Amino acid sequence: KIADSLASNRCFLIYAPSEFAATRYLLENEAAYTPQGGEMLVNDSTIGRGCVPTGMEMIKQCYFHRHTSMSFWHGYREALNVDNVMTLWKGQEITMNDLDREGIIYDPTWFLDENGQVTWRNCYEFIRDHLGYKIVAKELSVNWTANATDKVKVDMSLVNYGFAAAFNMESGFAILDKDGKVISETVAGEPTKWYNRHPDKPFSTDVLQHSISAELNAPTEKGEYRLAFFLRNTMGVYAQLSNECENINGYNILHTFTV
Repeated sequence: KIADSLASNRCFLIYAPSEFAATRYLLENEAAYTPQGGEMLVNDSTIGRGCVPTGMEMIKQCYFHRHTSMSFWHGYREALNVDNVMTLWKGQEITMNDLDREGIIYDPTWFLDENGQVTWRNCYEFIRDHLGYKIVAKELSVNWTANATDKVKVDMSLVNYGFAAAFNMESGFAILDKDGKVISETVAGEPTKWYNRHPDKPFSTDVLQHSISAELNAPTEKGEYRLAFFLRNTMGVYAQLSNECENINGYNILHTFTV
């Protein structure tokens, strides 16, 4: 696979015009399998001449090429005034209709305010919030009967609304006591396969739902406990779910129960 070359740093790609079919194919059909970073070829001169991409143009590039990151140094720091590229994006509105028209998957709740009403959002915010992964837990099932079994069975479904899968991360579940101490933990799930859409169908609008299942050792002492989901990188830095849930030391609290 061409992705193997990308992963081993033997290949460097830049965006090319549509007539460069091979380059476009790589970006759209192989990008899902390795982390993708991007930057804009802009400077004071291009900004002065108005040769800058709009926020929607950059959203399309980041989305269809599945970016995990983007350089803020290119387009945010060149110009020493308020008219640099990314500042312009902050004034460019993005709506659900805009994304529907372009065939871009999104989480409708991202457009809602704290009262559940549709609110004004801009292109800069959309790029900022969707680079890499944006994990939303959907359904949770916990199967355990106190004193009947020593295992807690957990099933959870999730959707990744981010541009890319969660590379170099591990996920799983844990049980915390009332003080936040981990008493049981297990790794579960494959974050590198949490695509927002089919990895080989760049223009699909079918949202993928991923499932995770695990068994944890049940608490043996009486008290209050919390079931949590975790997603962390190889340096032990934890990520938060996009759901509004309590977070304790990086653990996303899903359920509270008493033994």
